Amino acid sequence: MNFFILQLTYHCLMTLVKASILFMFLRIFPGRKFRIILWATQVFNLMVGLAFVLATIFQCSPISLAWTFWTGDFEGHCINIGITGASQCAVNIVLDIWLLILPATQVRNLNIKRRRKLAYMLMFSLGLL
Repeated sequence: MNFFILQLTYHCLMTLVKASILFMFLRIFPGRKFRIILWATQVFNLMVGLAFVLATIFQCSPISLAWTFWTGDFEGHCINIGITGASQCAVNIVLDIWLLILPATQVRNLNIKRRRKLAYMLMFSLGLL
């Protein structure tokens, strides 16, 4: 049961962290075209998060098998959580890289000295740590 709850919590938190970053970008960057891109990314992020939450909930048939199959008392089947985990990891890596590229495109267009641009890009990329 704990692993099942941890999976759901992980998917929800990853989605909410990315949503928080996107909302911060919406407050910082005023450009109309860029805001459309941010909202599209937000929708994609939420759809992916919902898809993985639903995949986690319905990974076993019956659903209770997700936390009882260790005991061997129930019959049913589960999807391969390794494949689900790998696909979720790949999608999160792509979204993370996209979230790093988004502010860099805006900072690059600023009319400031190159050194300050690099400082701003470094500040936005601190999330890599």
